[in-house]
Amino acid sequence: YVTRYTTPSVAVYDITTFTSRPSLSVPGLCCRLYGLAACGVNNCLYVSDYDNNQLHRVDLSGSNDVIKWSTAASPAALHVTSDHHVIVACWNAKKLQEFTTDGSAVREICLQFNYPWHAVPLASNQFAVSTGWGGHQVHVVDAGGQTVRSYGGVGQLNSPRMLAVAADNSVLVADHGQNRLVVIDASLTTASEVSLNLTAANKLQHPWCFVLSASRGRLYVGEYGGDRRVLVFTGIR
Repeated sequence: YVTRYTTPSVAVYDITTFTSRPSLSVPGLCCRLYGLAACGVNNCLYVSDYDNNQLHRVDLSGSNDVIKWSTAASPAALHVTSDHHVIVACWNAKKLQEFTTDGSAVREICLQFNYPWHAVPLASNQFAVSTGWGGHQVHVVDAGGQTVRSYGGVGQLNSPRMLAVAADNSVLVADHGQNRLVVIDASLTTASEVSLNLTAANKLQHPWCFVLSASRGRLYVGEYGGDRRVLVFTGIR
């Protein structure tokens, strides 16, 4: 599933052949769709609607039925939890919100910093949260929204976007402004760039989002700049 800036629909591609399939039509979408998350258990796709302050849930069982509900201001990236709920970071509201698959509110976490973009759960009921403009950091926050520790700032990260957490609680980050992916250790003290074996002429161009599929050994990376490609890396564990 892929969204394109200024295009209010969701493109669909075959996971094996990468050939296109019919797009998903989601009535009422705006053009800034910054979050997608699929849930295999509930057989649905969640789409965040940044300008309309809404989440859309598209049924993938064949009906393509859509339900939607309101969020706080400017919903950005999404994450599906182990409980099969969906977490949304609300950029202009300084909040994380968690919903059930039918849109019922589970909890709301108010943050101490501006511009949260993506939030993923950690152990001990904590969250890793990326921030773009202003802070350029990845924070660990507790269930009450208090900041436990942070990594980043000028010279370390530049507009971090998508996150993923490994079993050892290290954090993979799309470092959008510096054209790279980095791994930050669990203590959020040191970071290293991920080697993707790309040539200088074919380097990442503002990575915006990614999906890490351990079962397939693949990493899918979506770019916001340059040719705005989706790159697929194999042999990833």
